[in-house]
Amino acid sequence: EHMWSKRLGGTYDDGATSVASDPAGGVLLAGRTRSPSIDLGGGALPAQGYYDIVLARYVEDSTAPVSTLGSLPVTTPDPLPVGAVTGAATDELSGVASVTVTFVSQTSGEVTPVAADLACSNDRRSCTFSAHPPLTILPGLYTVTAQATDRARNTESPGPSMTVLVL
Repeated sequence: EHMWSKRLGGTYDDGATSVASDPAGGVLLAGRTRSPSIDLGGGALPAQGYYDIVLARYVEDSTAPVSTLGSLPVTTPDPLPVGAVTGAATDELSGVASVTVTFVSQTSGEVTPVAADLACSNDRRSCTFSAHPPLTILPGLYTVTAQATDRARNTESPGPSMTVLVL
């Protein structure tokens, strides 16, 4: 099953000459490039000569992303344009894939998860999100949590909660 992929390299002649694993489970890469710059996953590196030697180490991403809530305590069901639950999510290694906002009724205990809308940086390491409760939930007090998942499929434990009033 394909989990995620990223193109690495530059615009010209790039190639790996050796790949090995280290005792900590990382992958070591040695190679060369003739590109004016090369991106090995951490941003563009400018060339230093006609052919440059490339050395890189990659490690498994086993760190969960982190999300925070930051909205006002009154919200309205979708599609009304005001009162969304908002927040931010970050993941420094593989980037944020999704955020689920969960509404738990303080009256009935009913749990309603909602996929949040994301606005992310190009590398998806930093995102803001918003989510409205669906039209199917009743007005009242709800405990709301956010839970982010990164592109390596690490999922955080539900983050801090807040109480919101759904009108």
